Amino acid sequence: MSRLQIRCLGDFEVRQDGRPVVGFESLKVRALLAYMVCQRERAFTREHLASLLWPERREEVARRNLRQALYNLRTALGTSSPPLETVQGQLRIAPDFDFWLDVKAFENALRRIDPTQTLDTHRLAGAVRLYRGEFLSGFPLRDSSAFEDWLLTERERLREGVVTVLRTLIESYLARGELRVGLQYARRLVALDPLSEEAHRYLMRLFAYSGRRSRALAQYQELESLLERELGVEPLAETRRLYEAILTEKSPLVVARDDSEPIGPVVPLVGRTQSYGQLTATWRQVQRGRSRVTLIEGEPGVGKSRLARAFLDAASHQAGLVLTGQCQDRIRLPYEPFPALLRSALAEGSERVERALAAAPPALLADVALLVPELREQKPELPAAEPLAPGGGARRLFDAVTSFFGLLVSPPGTATPPAPLILYVDDLHLARLETFELLCRVLEGLSEAPLWLIATGEPLELDDDHPFAVYAAAHEGRVERLELGRLSSAEVEEIATWLVGSAPHEALAQLLERLGEGLPLQITELINYLWDDGALVAGEEGRWRLHRGAPARLPATTTFDALMGLRLRRLPSSARRLTVLAAVIGHPFRPKLLERAADEHMTVVEVGLEIMLERWFVRRFVDHWTTGDTAERPTLGDVSAAEAQRASFIFAHARARDAVYRILAEDRRRVVHGEVASALADIYHDDEGRVCELLAYHFSMAREWAQAVVHLERAADRAHAVQARQTAAYYDRQCIDALDRLIASTEDPEELARFKEQRRRLARRQAA
Repeated sequence: MSRLQIRCLGDFEVRQDGRPVVGFESLKVRALLAYMVCQRERAFTREHLASLLWPERREEVARRNLRQALYNLRTALGTSSPPLETVQGQLRIAPDFDFWLDVKAFENALRRIDPTQTLDTHRLAGAVRLYRGEFLSGFPLRDSSAFEDWLLTERERLREGVVTVLRTLIESYLARGELRVGLQYARRLVALDPLSEEAHRYLMRLFAYSGRRSRALAQYQELESLLERELGVEPLAETRRLYEAILTEKSPLVVARDDSEPIGPVVPLVGRTQSYGQLTATWRQVQRGRSRVTLIEGEPGVGKSRLARAFLDAASHQAGLVLTGQCQDRIRLPYEPFPALLRSALAEGSERVERALAAAPPALLADVALLVPELREQKPELPAAEPLAPGGGARRLFDAVTSFFGLLVSPPGTATPPAPLILYVDDLHLARLETFELLCRVLEGLSEAPLWLIATGEPLELDDDHPFAVYAAAHEGRVERLELGRLSSAEVEEIATWLVGSAPHEALAQLLERLGEGLPLQITELINYLWDDGALVAGEEGRWRLHRGAPARLPATTTFDALMGLRLRRLPSSARRLTVLAAVIGHPFRPKLLERAADEHMTVVEVGLEIMLERWFVRRFVDHWTTGDTAERPTLGDVSAAEAQRASFIFAHARARDAVYRILAEDRRRVVHGEVASALADIYHDDEGRVCELLAYHFSMAREWAQAVVHLERAADRAHAVQARQTAAYYDRQCIDALDRLIASTEDPEELARFKEQRRRLARRQAA
């Protein structure tokens, strides 16, 4: 028999094996159970319990009613172990009575709010999900003033607890710029405490930062009317100052639209408690100075990256430095993701990074700059790097990268112990052999340092002699695999309950289970579609409401690609065109690239980006993780339109990007790739070598072979220069193939001779 579940937050509910326990014969039997389980450590006299619940009855009648209630309680629960026991004449919950209580789980989460400890946003979000409503909602016992007093005291205590959790979450997401998530929690806070000016100020800030200036101003006006109607007072000076700052702000993040609809639903991270706990346990080992490797594996869309990011949000609040990178299969870079990991360190800009840069020998940094040439912009005094000798030259580069990471772990000039360094890599299964060789060199070289590689991807299938397989076999205790599976029906139901609260959630749960296939990404996109379509609408208390006709709007089954097609068609035409363009770009981009490639005015691009961000087609791309020693809350006015144009964006999920890309007809794809390539060449006309791999990819996909050859050869030369053999061979082959196409189509004798000579030279290099 499964564990008994008792919920007191919101409507009182007892479940066994997923089914409600319905054998309670009266409200007072339920009250007795709730009263005792919420104080399971206490023992009560029968006189106390009888007078608590039946204070107006004669003593013998009250005792008889208590005996009947206790009998009904034991019978209704039907558990293998008795729920109650008598100790020295007093009643208490039996210690071996196995049950789960939402109030206890909620209180455990509250204990995690400690300014001196890591802020665990994942667990705090779980506490908010547990708080389905006020304690024992709709549970009046008018004839028992003592019970009512206890009930009101507990309601206020637990309500203050969830308010504290919500404030903490809002502050965290506001500081990190995750505005959509912050808005969800701010709406819940306002619903819980509508007269709290602090809660309304949170909403005003979040709306303003997300570019919804008119909505921020409307929020103030709603508060002003509410305070006048309910209390006969005006907003505080602090609230008025914020309103005036928003009113006079001339450069919001993006062009604001008069749109009162709240930013759409946020799907909670559920079903990953055990995996999250394993990450937490490994983090403690890393903090004690032990190197570790964690592979988060599973099929596409199962939530690998979401789990990793949820955990790293918490870990990055401590002294750990988190560097991020991703492997790709379309646009190949030498030793990817290491260029991104190194850029992440340079962008992080903390004192720890600055000390490492200052302490590193110039020759070492010159070698590192072979992978990240922009390092020379920060350190123009660096000497030219000696060429890497063919064959063994890569070892020098590997040692330089390893040494630089080592300096980040233990910056010179400080007496503090080594600080953890986390390398977070997405899609490791796409990495090539040369990347694994460098990765294993770093892991071996820093095996005694607090280095942690967290990598997501599909399960790795490696031969026994593969470098990473050899490393894993030699360090079996340091490598762990977390395999994520699809969500269960109960976990899908939890998502539905989070969205709609205590309202009937069965229709939404059935829809998500039928069409979501247990994949968190597909469930998220399905919820996004329901919101796009107006089927999921904002309700009361920060919740959502499913329109009655919603299930009929979707087919009995739908593929992920079809779902993305439905979502794409819901966009305005200009935003739809920009979304398709972003899918073709396929890598982090700035608004300027969209403007040039789409040949649109920047105002149109900004409005389109706002829609794409709100609808979760794209997200802000951050090349570093904000850590505890650098995070500062933004202030109004910090983010201007010019700064927004310098920001980078990327498709919210690679699988969603692929789905939108496949919707585009092949001939149209080719044209759009050409537009992107021309825009890139225009933007980087003074430094095309910096983006030669991007230009090579887009010109090749556009079948503009003459331009493609130029950049393919540059990409090959760059890969050869750093001894990235596989990447160099790939670009050599691609360049030879492009030259073959040119040779077959060229009639000019001089050009034909030049192409043939170029092909012979590349073929000789490839053979060598």
